[in-house]
Amino acid sequence: MRAAQAEVVATLLLMAIAVALWALAWNFFYPTWQQISQRIERERLASEKGLREYLLVELLEKNSSTNTICVHVTNTGDVSSEIVSVYLNGTLAWSGYAPIPAGQSKSICTSFTAKGTYNVGVCSYTNCFEARDYVVP
Repeated sequence: MRAAQAEVVATLLLMAIAVALWALAWNFFYPTWQQISQRIERERLASEKGLREYLLVELLEKNSSTNTICVHVTNTGDVSSEIVSVYLNGTLAWSGYAPIPAGQSKSICTSFTAKGTYNVGVCSYTNCFEARDYVVP
C-alpha cells in the first residue's frame, strides 16, 4: 500500500509544479501579448485615419500689418485632423497644435517675411502634405 501512496503523492506534486510553472508563464506572457495586441490596434487605427486624412494647402499670403506669412489649410478628408508643424523651404516655420475639423479651413501665420516661391510642408500626426506657392510683397 505504501508504494501506491508514494505514486499518488508524486503525481500530486508533479501536477502542483506543472500548474505553478504554467501560472508563472501565463503571468509573464499574457501582459506582453496584451500590450502587443493593443499597440497593433492603435497603429491600425492611426494608419486608417492617415488614409482618410487629406490637408489641402490653399494659399500663402503676406500679412503686411503683422509682417508674417500666413498659410491657409483646408481639411478635405473624411476625419478631423490636426496641424502640428509647417515647413517653408524645408525649414520649420511653425510648430504647435491646431485642430482642424473635416471640411473646415485654418490659417497658420509664421514669422517668415521674404517674398518669393516657397515649398510648403504642412504636417499632422500621421501625414505631411506639400505644395508650392508664391508670396507677393
